[in-house]
Amino acid sequence: MHLNANVLRTKGRSGLDIATYCYWWIRQGITRAIADKGRTIRLPIHIGDKLKKLRRVQRRLYQELGRKSDLERILHLLHPRQQQVIRLRYGLDGGDVMTLTQIAKTLDLSRERVRQLEREALVGLRNLGSQFQAYLAS
Repeated sequence: MHLNANVLRTKGRSGLDIATYCYWWIRQGITRAIADKGRTIRLPIHIGDKLKKLRRVQRRLYQELGRKSDLERILHLLHPRQQQVIRLRYGLDGGDVMTLTQIAKTLDLSRERVRQLEREALVGLRNLGSQFQAYLAS
């Protein structure tokens, strides 16, 4: 329905071939459907895109350097419980992103304690970020 309405609305104005325009709409629809239905927990599109970029960069760095990325080394500077919360929350081990409630059940903690650990870890990572940028610049 969207495709038909948009083709009629932009017919002749876009300068694109109709086949190109149709291909783009079909591809966009499939991509959005996978993003919406492909996970147990629905993520906003921009967050899913950021996760894909992060994983792609991690794989590329591992292949180029033959070792863990600097992200892994930074995470090791956190308390082990904070590391675990961050890994589960953002799916850094290749798993799905988890909610605070799911993490709380997994780690046998309260949801509030998981939220506190995530906050402490993110504050710690922000503080380490300036040190890490100086390290990369040298």
